[in-house]
Formats: sequence, structure tokens, C-alpha cells
Amino acid sequence: MEEAEALCTKMGIMVKGEFKCFGPATHIKDKFGTGYEIEFKIRTLNEGQIEEKVNEIKNEGIPFPLIVNNIVMFLKNKGDNDLAEEFTLDGIA
Repeated sequence: MEEAEALCTKMGIMVKGEFKCFGPATHIKDKFGTGYEIEFKIRTLNEGQIEEKVNEIKNEGIPFPLIVNNIVMFLKNKGDNDLAEEFTLDGIA
């Protein structure tokens, strides 16, 4: 948020390609400024971890190669319907 304020006079929040809010930083902070700030750092899996995940997927009976439909089926079987809905033929929505 700090970088956006330094570079812009107006900003917006977009969710799944749809603007949810647009305006000056003060407006967005007033409307959405409460809550938590979370920072994620994604690490790369080593070969052993990748093989472990592949075996987990194979044990679930998910056919290879992992095409979008297979990934969606795997996520739904794991109960992660929200993430499964994010996948489209063009990638992740």
C-alpha cells in the first residue's frame, strides 16, 4: 500500500478481474484498511518433495499428465473447492 500511495493518486482493488473499489488512497484505507496484513513467501520444492507430491497425487488416482481438469478434480477431492474454482483453461483466474 505504501508503494502505491507514493506512486499514484488513485488506486483500485480488483478481484477476479472485477473492480471492487476505486479512488484515492484515503478512501480505500477507510473502506478496507482494517484487518491483517499478510506477506507470503513461496519456497521452491526440492526433488524429493516434488516426488512426494507426485506420489500423493498418483495415490489419489489422479491421471497424469496433470491437465486443468485433473488438477480441479484433485483439489475437489481434497475439499479445496474455492481453489478448484480458480482454475480455468487459461490458467488460474
